[in-house]
Amino acid sequence: MTLSLSARVVVEVLRGARPHYRRFLEDAVAAGHDVRICSLVLNQLAQAALASDRPQQRMDQIDALVAHLAVEPWTGEDALTAARLQVEWRRTVGPKARPEIRLPDLLTAGQALNRDWTMAADTLAEAIGGVPTLLWGDPDGPVDLTAPGFKDLARARR
Repeated sequence: MTLSLSARVVVEVLRGARPHYRRFLEDAVAAGHDVRICSLVLNQLAQAALASDRPQQRMDQIDALVAHLAVEPWTGEDALTAARLQVEWRRTVGPKARPEIRLPDLLTAGQALNRDWTMAADTLAEAIGGVPTLLWGDPDGPVDLTAPGFKDLARARR
């Protein structure tokens, strides 16, 4: 399995306030899963780090993590898949769902779906219908969402 880490998952791994995130990451690597982050996630992390009160320390943390993970460039094929996800989301769920899907989450989900990867997400708010997702928010273990449809996720979000 190839896991793509969401920005929120990476932030939790780096912060260390919720240690189960690092444990889940270590477990995934130990199980032989290929763990990656999208270049768009790296961009989000770097922006937050550079705007923080300790930019060098934050960038050092990111560099240390990225040294052990593959950073995948976002491609035209990823963009097309993300566009299809976005249109389907608007068509079937749209403004009815709360909270709204954030654009960075949609773009990284497009990459994951295009490449047949599974997303590691923080909460249900990051889950996008049709994209295999493991929710890492529960300390007892990842919750496996095996590509539920958009309407199923919209109901779960309410």
